[in-house]
Amino acid sequence: MNKFFLIALTLVMMLSGCSSIDKPNEETIDDVAVEYVKLCLEIGKYDDGFVDAYYGPKNWKSPENANEIFPYQELKWKANDLVHRMELIDPKTCNSKLKLRRNFLFKQLNAVSTRLDILSGKQLPFDFEAQNIYDIAPPQTSFAHFDKLIHNLDSLVPGEGNLNERYIAYSEQFIIPADKLNKVFTTAINEARNRVLEKIPLPDTEKFELSYVTNQPWSGYNWYQGNYYSLIQINTDLPIYIERAIDLACHE
Repeated sequence: MNKFFLIALTLVMMLSGCSSIDKPNEETIDDVAVEYVKLCLEIGKYDDGFVDAYYGPKNWKSPENANEIFPYQELKWKANDLVHRMELIDPKTCNSKLKLRRNFLFKQLNAVSTRLDILSGKQLPFDFEAQNIYDIAPPQTSFAHFDKLIHNLDSLVPGEGNLNERYIAYSEQFIIPADKLNKVFTTAINEARNRVLEKIPLPDTEKFELSYVTNQPWSGYNWYQGNYYSLIQINTDLPIYIERAIDLACHE
């Protein structure tokens, strides 16, 4: 699931006690969160994949219009307005969990605003984009660092000749055979679930269905169907290496 934003109804349904500085007890984080979800749904009409999944009220989604022009200024104003409304909510009136939500929404709205700039055609520096959309500062690593890693890898991978070709040849022995994919993934997912149960209780009715597909842009995806039931799909277009089994099992 490597898409831009995940919109979950739980974001707006959690009880909020924070109040506005200017209008005490009139506007809460929930109020802003509802408008945030609606804004993301609206942006999603112009940016495929912007909303990864949505399970909220159907009437929050406005109808799509194929001929509608991307309203950059309007959407940008809405994002900035929500930031301003968040600033008016006094963090001193929030408990620790609500402060986390307040901070989360600030960062999400900053990411939304930056994405809108990109959709409008603005060219942003990579570091700026990473910081404002993903809230991370890309590491500044010298080529010498990677040269050292390549040298170490070269001494470990068997065979002679080009390192890249030797690495590919070595990795091929760890490709999961097609007739064993289901057994490997089922085992990996069950083990991941058991490890989770040691730390976090899961609903008794929680379950999933596993299927294998092709012609998709992702390696694996979890389609939540409701009532604690998920459809997990694995893309078999590319070779699947053994280490990806537990990786995808935990991720999906």
